[in-house]
Amino acid sequence: MEVWLQTLELKESAYAYLVASNQPPLNKSGRRTDGLFIKCEGAIYRIGNSIDARLPENKRESVDDRLDHPILSYAGNLLLHGTVITHVVASSAPRVPHLIHLHVHPPSFVKYLDSTSYLSMQPQSPSVKIIFWGTSEFAIPSLETLIEHGYRIAAVVTNPDALSGRKRILTPPPVKKQTVKSARPIEILQPEDLTVIRRTLLAINPDLYIVAAYGKILPKAILDIPKYGALNIHPSLLPRWRGPAPIQYTILNGDAETGVTIIKMDEEMDHGPILAQRELGISKLQITNYKPMYTELHNNLANLGAELLIDVLPKWIRGEIAPVPQDESKATYSKILTKANGRINWTKPAEEIERMIRAFNPWPGAWTLLPVEYALKRIKIEESQVVPEEPPDGIPGLIWQNERGLLLVKTGRASLRIRRLTMEGKQALTEREFLHGSQHIIGKNLV
Repeated sequence: MEVWLQTLELKESAYAYLVASNQPPLNKSGRRTDGLFIKCEGAIYRIGNSIDARLPENKRESVDDRLDHPILSYAGNLLLHGTVITHVVASSAPRVPHLIHLHVHPPSFVKYLDSTSYLSMQPQSPSVKIIFWGTSEFAIPSLETLIEHGYRIAAVVTNPDALSGRKRILTPPPVKKQTVKSARPIEILQPEDLTVIRRTLLAINPDLYIVAAYGKILPKAILDIPKYGALNIHPSLLPRWRGPAPIQYTILNGDAETGVTIIKMDEEMDHGPILAQRELGISKLQITNYKPMYTELHNNLANLGAELLIDVLPKWIRGEIAPVPQDESKATYSKILTKANGRINWTKPAEEIERMIRAFNPWPGAWTLLPVEYALKRIKIEESQVVPEEPPDGIPGLIWQNERGLLLVKTGRASLRIRRLTMEGKQALTEREFLHGSQHIIGKNLV
């Protein structure tokens, strides 16, 4: 994670030269004035581990002489000069002690890399005024990436704080928490009703909306405000799995491929034309035959969406992308998930139930009921595995053990091994821990 040190904003029209050399210019005292320099309206700035103030008079003169004939090489690497530098960001990151982003116009891309420093001229337009719309954890990588790359976040719109947990504590949404942590002062808007903030949005006069897991459909009166429109980052390969739960439905249906899509929003849900897509092959993640849990796939797609956004955004601003309408004949839809959706139907094949357990962890959870005396106790299944075995008799839902002593449940086809579970009111237990004190449930039926 990059940590902000300092930001220097220059006028968009100010021409500046980037200078660096193995043999830096001499100041009046005869010492070398090393580093990278920018010149803006007569002022000279030195860029080091952080962004320094204007150079003292005794250093400015010699550097100013060299800026008339900018040096193009730094440790043998080609750099660009004579361009418009609009924004300078210095930050530090693990394994990259000194990280400097110079955002330029016209767009260019130049890299300098050695063991101690990294220089990046990215094809971006930080002067564009952005309002970011997001609520859940999925939106955080995109917000962080925009900030790290120097984009101007004029405001963040997120859902209102909500009561959470058994103690019903008023809790801010994840995006609000992340925004508060930012070193930049960013206005946070949390409207109950979107119609009441239209005047506020007009006053901000944004150039662009970026939307990621906000949780509400934006009305046309709101969408029409920014000149570059509203871009939405969606965690599926649209038009497949429009709607509020695309990641869960991807796992539920055993899709071999998924990814992220950036669309230009319209008034309909996930309907707008496509700017770009990037695939994430589930079967190729890290481990052969790996079956992703919801949280892991969610995090992979959130990071992929942030990467795609940074690639797409400057091209969109420059008018280099022609959005492509979605193929309506291929559209599929996910639905809002409730606690009731998590109840396991043991007549289904074990393979489907195993996917359901991965898709619904942590919410809404895959659960079943165990008859205990005169009551029904809820059991949440956390981890499972398909086992191509069945007991000699019994109906779906029967709890049994095979010769290897595995905790199994008969399903409509094959059996499901329960590797981790949580009894109502108890802590999560592994298969072995559960069997150690619950052998009496073997032979009972889950419902």
